[in-house]
Amino acid sequence: MRCSIKIGSFAGLVPSIYLPQDLTPALIGELVANLIGFAAKESRSLVPLPQFSFLLTAQPSSEGLSVGLTCHVRPFYESYRNLLTLFFSDPPTWKTRVDALPAKPRFEGRVHIGEYIPHLITASGDVIRFESQLSRHFKVHFPASTSAILTWVGLAANSATCEIDMRDWERLEDRDLRLIKRFQRAVGGGGLIAFDELVVHEANPEIWAWADEARLVTD
Repeated sequence: MRCSIKIGSFAGLVPSIYLPQDLTPALIGELVANLIGFAAKESRSLVPLPQFSFLLTAQPSSEGLSVGLTCHVRPFYESYRNLLTLFFSDPPTWKTRVDALPAKPRFEGRVHIGEYIPHLITASGDVIRFESQLSRHFKVHFPASTSAILTWVGLAANSATCEIDMRDWERLEDRDLRLIKRFQRAVGGGGLIAFDELVVHEANPEIWAWADEARLVTD
């Protein structure tokens, strides 16, 4: 059965006129962390993965607040985008929606302010945790998952390094060899991977393929 979807990605600007004058980086971090937690809680029953990565943008400037999210887990991506939009456009509806969420699971975590910051979210028991991966040692293992690719892109976008596991170089699939060459080209100034270059399997979004040769099969 072939069933592929694109990785969800959006970016936008909340103009400064819609933001409190005393909005500090700490308050931005708290706001975004709450939105991440609410989205994770709201979408948990629809998410097939106990752990996954996403790229988060929350960057203040003189013009306002740049916001964005890139994630291959569609229910979480759509929930975050909708909650973020409602928070600034329709606060009463946002509050009603958030108040309707169950008390559990609770969420714990802090976000890293910046652009395309890789974060990891983990659901375990009654707790959902999320944390930045920017300052952690990260190693890409093959075959690479979609989460690994997102983290790799986020680290590269922020001039951070990661380690590539080359132990099974001779047995790498063509798609992974192409992935390595694509990142090598990016390091050489060729530009980072565009997310519309990839598609993921809807039922298991850690399975991916190149969009121009997509053939995602599951039993």
